[in-house]
Amino acid sequence: MNKANRLRTPGGESSEDVQARYVDLWDEACSGERRPTALVGHGGGIACLLLWLTGSGFDRHLQHVPGFAGVTCVEISGPAPRVRPMNVSPADLPVLLNARTAR
Repeated sequence: MNKANRLRTPGGESSEDVQARYVDLWDEACSGERRPTALVGHGGGIACLLLWLTGSGFDRHLQHVPGFAGVTCVEISGPAPRVRPMNVSPADLPVLLNARTAR
């Protein structure tokens, strides 16, 4: 069993600690009035949140780390959040946003 997600550098956080912190932030952002909200963070933290949102384990961590300036959209419109699109480059974002708002 891989326990790398529990490793912590001296004075630092484990991946599980980071995930808990990001989930707390997510819960806080979702607790009020529904409105467009941007959560900005480093790739490792975003990956930890995406693992939790998708129900994935830490064995899939690297698949969820966004690229440089990658954008992931999460919709909260039903019983569970929907992640789409995931890890979009800034250059591709206008096309995706235009397609989504044209619906």
